[in-house]
Amino acid sequence: MVDVICPCCGRDITSVEREIKMELPDDIRAIPDAERKARVGAGGASFMQLDLKRFFVRALLPVRLSDGHEFHFGVWLETQVETAKALWTNWERPEYSAMRFEAVLANSVPPWNESIVSAQCVAAVRDQNQLPYVESSTQPRLAEVLAMSWARADCEELLDRVWSRTAT
Repeated sequence: MVDVICPCCGRDITSVEREIKMELPDDIRAIPDAERKARVGAGGASFMQLDLKRFFVRALLPVRLSDGHEFHFGVWLETQVETAKALWTNWERPEYSAMRFEAVLANSVPPWNESIVSAQCVAAVRDQNQLPYVESSTQPRLAEVLAMSWARADCEELLDRVWSRTAT
C-alpha cells in the first residue's frame, strides 16, 4: 500500500480522509431497479422513504482507530415518521444541532456485516454542518463496535479490499 501524504501539512492521511459510504439502505438496495423507482422517494442526498411507510436518514457510524483518529462509515438509519419530519424540518435551522433520536441501523457494515444490521441505536448531531452520528446502542455487537478501538492496520486492510473490488 502507498502512503498518502497531505501536501499542505505533510501528515500521513492514508486512511483518515477516506470513508466507506453505503449508497442505499439494505432493504431498498434489495428491491429491483425498475420497482425501486416506483416505491422509493428521496429528499436530497440525506433522506429516503419506502412506500411512504418507512423513513431513512443518512448518518455517520464512528469507529475509533488505535492511532487516535476516528473513521466514519456513511450509513442509513431507519427512523419513525415523526423523527424523519423533525430532522427534515430542522436540517438547516439552529434546532438541528440539538437533535437526538432513536433509530435502527439500516445497513450491514463491513467487517461486522449482518451482526449489526437492524440494531437499535441512538443518534445525535455533533455539529450543525454534519450528518448525525450513531452514539450508542443496546444491541451488544453494535455497542462493542462503538466502544472498541480498531487497529488502524485492520481498517486500512478493509479499505483496500473494498476499493479494489469497486475500482474494477
